[in-house]
Amino acid sequence: MFKAKTEVFGWLAITDRALCASFASSLNQSRNAHTRVYQNRIVRPYGVHLKAIILIFLSLLIFLRAGALDIELSCRFQGEEDWVTSEACATQSKDGNIKIDPKMLKKIRFEKGGLAGGYFGNLGCFWLSKKGIIRKTHCYDNGADYFKEGLARYIDHKAKFGYMDKKLNVKIAAAYDFAFPFENGLAKVCISCKSEMPPGSEHSILKGGTWKVINKSGKVLKSCPEANLYKDCNL
Repeated sequence: MFKAKTEVFGWLAITDRALCASFASSLNQSRNAHTRVYQNRIVRPYGVHLKAIILIFLSLLIFLRAGALDIELSCRFQGEEDWVTSEACATQSKDGNIKIDPKMLKKIRFEKGGLAGGYFGNLGCFWLSKKGIIRKTHCYDNGADYFKEGLARYIDHKAKFGYMDKKLNVKIAAAYDFAFPFENGLAKVCISCKSEMPPGSEHSILKGGTWKVINKSGKVLKSCPEANLYKDCNL
């Protein structure tokens, strides 16, 4: 499937060149047809704007083609005995959706719950189901985020955090710039907080923004606009 796509993309590129050549030829013919001599001067009505028209046409063509093409991604997941790596096992659309090659699904070892954690390209950590459902998640301990109290964090195409269940269904919509795991039915989340690296430290900290405490329904139980750190926001 992925090789076939590459061949199609190549055909589109050839088609684009042919269309551009045809368009430029038509404009030249039109320009020559309207060229006339007036008081020993050559007047070309389209001469001044010809290059601009060609550039606009080419830019529009490139824009339309770019929006129609998917990006190929590599992937790395745990197999039956070792990690399975492929340089072209998935594609990503312009809106961020990822589809994995069904052949790759057969090589991956899934956990009892039907999930597998792994990586797509350099996009970070993901959870993948046997049905091919894919969710980007927070990388924790160099792997996909743990499920705590039945929920794990997911990250949407705008880099916002939310929560999903073990079937990768969204339970709390992504609306936060960071979110901590649930503990005793509660989780701390923040809006507009920023990651900073303290001098001499190997770990970054989150500062600023507005911290909130939510429950598993996503209801805000407390908002702490004055809290500078997550530990300053408590019930």
